[in-house]
Amino acid sequence: MEVTQARLPIAIRHEQAHHNEFLVINWCLGNTCNYSCSYCPEELHDASRPWVPYKTVTQFCERVLNHYRAQDGKRNIYFEFTGGEVSHYKDFINVLKFLKERDVWTGMISNGSKQLGWWQEAKPFLDHACISYHPESAKLDHFKKVITYLNDSVTLHVNVMMLPEKFDECLELARWVETETENITLAIQPLLKNFSDVMYPYTPEQKSKLETQTFNIKFTRPIKTYRGRMVKVFADGATEILTGPEMIAKRENRWAGWECRVGLDELVIDFKGDIYRAWCLEGGRIGNVGMPSIAFPEKPVICKRDFCHCVLDVMNDRRAATNA
Repeated sequence: MEVTQARLPIAIRHEQAHHNEFLVINWCLGNTCNYSCSYCPEELHDASRPWVPYKTVTQFCERVLNHYRAQDGKRNIYFEFTGGEVSHYKDFINVLKFLKERDVWTGMISNGSKQLGWWQEAKPFLDHACISYHPESAKLDHFKKVITYLNDSVTLHVNVMMLPEKFDECLELARWVETETENITLAIQPLLKNFSDVMYPYTPEQKSKLETQTFNIKFTRPIKTYRGRMVKVFADGATEILTGPEMIAKRENRWAGWECRVGLDELVIDFKGDIYRAWCLEGGRIGNVGMPSIAFPEKPVICKRDFCHCVLDVMNDRRAATNA
């Protein structure tokens, strides 16, 4: 149902207050991938960008810790690494070890394709893993084995990439995660054409499922989360809870003119090592990980974008201009 003008929200907030304590740094360490999904831009998997050297990674991590912990010694720092397929980066587990020695949260976005032996080595140094199911390439049985193996100690989120022609297969996996596992958060991800605001051609029934993502996840142990559902706040005090993918599917991801906390609660680093506030690139380039000195953002930014395409970017606190 379309929101009327009178019911436009005045703010977007984290549902869980402790998510305000996190700086999330999403870092693409390289673009080598063993998958080449049809809906993925070639630059994300064509191996044209080499992996960042270990020394460069650790030196930049130290700069981040020195800056943000000097501002707030209690700030939780979460490094989330991606690619490409970051499990193919030969120094990745050493990077995880380096960060865990400094009391930093660690995580990765992965297609889960590495053999169990690799996951056994990485598991002790991982707090969180976002494992994405890509139906054109993934082996379903192996995917299930990986998330089952990690699930006793690593906080897991599963993204199911909802390719229209494989929608039923993907939905069946989502139902398996919901009914046959515990403590795993879940999202069925609408696919956007070339990271635009145009979704793939879903049927009305498929679109309806993407717009209403209510899963009955069983939680039997505490899990460590850094982001989650968002709350729309209205002028009369009413609220509505939505996931990031729901906001995108419902086209409720338009906040031009709003004050957004990207740069304060989120940083992203692209394949070239360039640092931005978010994947929307709002506010321009901050610097590069190879620079000895970086002026990190200290204020929110006013959004000038027509839409917010990235789920991580969507999950940031923001306020309408009249409430900024």
